[in-house]
Amino acid sequence: SSTCSFLVIMHSGSESIEFTLPNADWAAEWQIELDTTLPGAKSPELKMQPGQTLRVFARSALVLRASHA
Repeated sequence: SSTCSFLVIMHSGSESIEFTLPNADWAAEWQIELDTTLPGAKSPELKMQPGQTLRVFARSALVLRASHA
């Protein structure tokens, strides 16, 4: 059977923040599955590397799926 791990980031602040993704112990890469700042909340095929920093906009949520190589 296959299992998936997800990272959910919910930011209720009034200003954008920088968030550093967990290191390679947690995932080989991260796929953004949902971004509430985008139309329809669906993210394009955007993959992020462990330890990479991403901007989390004010009053938004992100869901990232861990890829285990």
